[in-house]
Amino acid sequence: MDTITPLELEALLADRVDVVLVNVTDEADFERERIPSSHNLVLSDTDFTERVEQLAGGRDATIVVYGCGDDPGSEVAAGRLTDAGFTEVLHLEGGIEGWLESGLNVESGDD
Repeated sequence: MDTITPLELEALLADRVDVVLVNVTDEADFERERIPSSHNLVLSDTDFTERVEQLAGGRDATIVVYGCGDDPGSEVAAGRLTDAGFTEVLHLEGGIEGWLESGLNVESGDD
């Protein structure tokens, strides 16, 4: 599985608009803080891969999956997407905590 650092993701987002950010934290964590433009999808939903495909417009889009820190849920999600035939899946190192530790902006449910 390919990984991306928070600073690499920031540069990618500044350069491209076709990146789909998938946050696999629970709804409360997602509402509290998330990377701007993220989508909250529950890994345990039976239609998880189909929902990602719908958001991305296909399986060839760049998908970045993240969770809370070192929580393995985001790695599982990235693996599931790769196994389902998505061609460019990246796992964010450190999740939302790594993003915050890098001094990058987040949004909340109030934004």
